Amino acid sequence: MKRRTERGVVWGVVAAAVLGIGAYVADPALRDQLVARDVCDGAVRTSEVDQLTRTATT
Repeated sequence: MKRRTERGVVWGVVAAAVLGIGAYVADPALRDQLVARDVCDGAVRTSEVDQLTRTATT
């Protein structure tokens, strides 16, 4: 039973690492999409939001 528990822990850690890395990589793209959706109730296009965020960060 001990070996089975160790495998479960290892797979749990691997799954958490994969999900964490995926969230870290997807964060900037998702944040821009959420901002574009919320700005003026979606009236502003994503490309315009990209220009605004690009000038704000430089």
